[in-house]
Amino acid sequence: MKSALTIAAVAACLAGCTSRTVGGDLRPQYELPRLADDLVIDGDGAEWSAASLRLSVFTEDGVTPIDPLLFSAEAQLGWNVRGLVVAVHMRSNQPWEESADARLAYQADSVELFLRRGGAWKDLVQPVIAPGMAPDQDAARCFVYDYRGGGAEWTGLATGIEFVRQRQADGFTLEALIPWAQLQLPAELGTTCEFAIKLNKVLPSLGRRQLSWSGPTGDIFQRLRLAGPGAATVGRAAWIVRDGPDRVAACVLATHGEAGASLSLRRGEDELLRTPLCQVGNRAAAWVSIPAPTPGGQPLILCCADEEVCRFEVQDGGPALRRRLEAAASLPWWYGEQEPGIAGLRFRVPAILSVAALPTPACDDPVLARAAGVVGTTVRWYGADGAAVERAERPGRYGAVITVRCADGSEVVFRQTCVRLGDDLQSRGLMDDALRRLGATVAVDPAGVQLRDQLGLRLADQLTADRDVAPLLAGLLESAVDGQPPRAAARDRAWWHRLGSSHGDATTYRWFRRLPNGYGHDPDRRWPAVIYLHGSGGLVPRDYKPYEQRDPEADLLGWVKDKDLPLAIYALQASNPWEPPAVLAALDRILAEDRIDPDRVVLMGFSMGGFGTWDCIVDHPERFAGAVPIGGRGFHASDVAGIAGRLPVWVFNGDKDNSTTLEDAQVVVRTLQAAGGEVRLTVLPGADHGASQAATYATPGLWDWVLQRRRGTTP
Repeated sequence: MKSALTIAAVAACLAGCTSRTVGGDLRPQYELPRLADDLVIDGDGAEWSAASLRLSVFTEDGVTPIDPLLFSAEAQLGWNVRGLVVAVHMRSNQPWEESADARLAYQADSVELFLRRGGAWKDLVQPVIAPGMAPDQDAARCFVYDYRGGGAEWTGLATGIEFVRQRQADGFTLEALIPWAQLQLPAELGTTCEFAIKLNKVLPSLGRRQLSWSGPTGDIFQRLRLAGPGAATVGRAAWIVRDGPDRVAACVLATHGEAGASLSLRRGEDELLRTPLCQVGNRAAAWVSIPAPTPGGQPLILCCADEEVCRFEVQDGGPALRRRLEAAASLPWWYGEQEPGIAGLRFRVPAILSVAALPTPACDDPVLARAAGVVGTTVRWYGADGAAVERAERPGRYGAVITVRCADGSEVVFRQTCVRLGDDLQSRGLMDDALRRLGATVAVDPAGVQLRDQLGLRLADQLTADRDVAPLLAGLLESAVDGQPPRAAARDRAWWHRLGSSHGDATTYRWFRRLPNGYGHDPDRRWPAVIYLHGSGGLVPRDYKPYEQRDPEADLLGWVKDKDLPLAIYALQASNPWEPPAVLAALDRILAEDRIDPDRVVLMGFSMGGFGTWDCIVDHPERFAGAVPIGGRGFHASDVAGIAGRLPVWVFNGDKDNSTTLEDAQVVVRTLQAAGGEVRLTVLPGADHGASQAATYATPGLWDWVLQRRRGTTP
């Protein structure tokens, strides 16, 4: 489990290691020893001898050190003519857990390596290795994230690494070699590069914990210079973190030989405390927690054996907590559920209302809320028809609008769906019968069947603690009345949008418009149109550029501005993930304002806009003549069966896209094909995430396909 607030300062110190500060960069530059060119990558490690840069301790991601029996590690670094070589020995007495998908290996037990040519992310490759230690994983697996961009200098330079894992009695040893060639780094003395390492382990009751090599400045990337044969050791790690809203913790880890040395914490001339490092397993460790000092002024300085190893600028935690409070209200409820700094600041009410009296909201962590400046809350309740209510007299959907007041006069609003069950559904013993009765209305709807099954699983847990339950139940209850598919997410989004519209605070999208040549010549002609949803890189107000300055490589309006396409393009602008009801509301305004043929509207979106495209057509396939998701993962793989026969979809995805991968696109395409839907997938060869847009727009036949689309179903 991570600390309540983000780690604010970390440091690692050297024992017998040559390093130097270069230019204005405060990070030291470590000498990377040369190894034999014929070194065999076999997972053994015996060939290393004494020649390496050894990392004997790592910075950790918690307030207190991890028990080394639960999780500890060492690593060695070196180089030869072929590449940068790493040997990692991870130890744990706990079961091994790994992701079945190598792309998501970092979410469980794994080794993450980062190598970049300079300080820019575009010159970076990131191998992520699942070690193959879990009972259902016999072999180590690797996925290389490629952040080098689509420039010509990288053409033909494929990514990849050599790696071998060997099991040990206490864990495993992994050897890996990252070739210099894929970053065009010369294998010669004096060459510089930057390297980072993260080691991940899932621990029972603690969740995923992470070890990393963080230098004296706290940067995870360390500067390396290729040197001759030698040996050195990084022998200390130190960090200072916020320990909840009103305390600060400091920790030092060192080699076992430093047991008895002192950890001291000072501020200016005042020594706040001093305590010895104690031997814990094969290392020495000490940690302390003190009340957070007054913000501002001199920093906290952490010393080991009277040498400064870390410093921490004491800041007022209130503003940062208020930002987290705002994030807790604006992000989906499941986002950061394991992050105490977000989850602890969520205000909620029970998802299931068992009596007519309406409950008051509560916060998971009242101490954290007070530190964020919360001074009070109010809640307004609305019934299924959107009218304000004082009691939940009838079964059905209810909405709670919780307003959190802060000491600085600001307010943060949380919204939550709740449901009141009928008296005959209150008993857990009757719930199975209720599911059968409600489920009878959705037997022919794949999304409804899955929804019913999801609900059945959740009902086995604590009903009031799972906020997913209320929208699921509300969708089934309403479906039983109106006979329409439940579409729980779509109903829930539409209900909140209607409520917001009635109060004047619903999400409203502006747009950039590009009308076709000849639009003004025939006042009776109606034109086809494309509604374009941008990715997260286009969030307003950053994307408000003059039309003439728009980038043809990364924006549809920029690409089409010198083209003569006989259609209108509307680039909607969002500041948060796309909301389908707000997209449809924008479409209604467009149809009312301009001469657009409502039967010839195609929805197109990139990345976040691709997600939004799938959301919109799953919720309302009847509104569009076709859809073009570009690099947009289909989270609705189980729901897309409902659009089969309703509208055609043309999916685009780059085969080098590491953000929304080709496999993600294939899953949803196969699902729609199996349901008999009209869908095609175009793989963009060599295109990463960013390059997918321009490659899509230039695809032969795309715009003819768009112009030929006509809606087959009238709303």
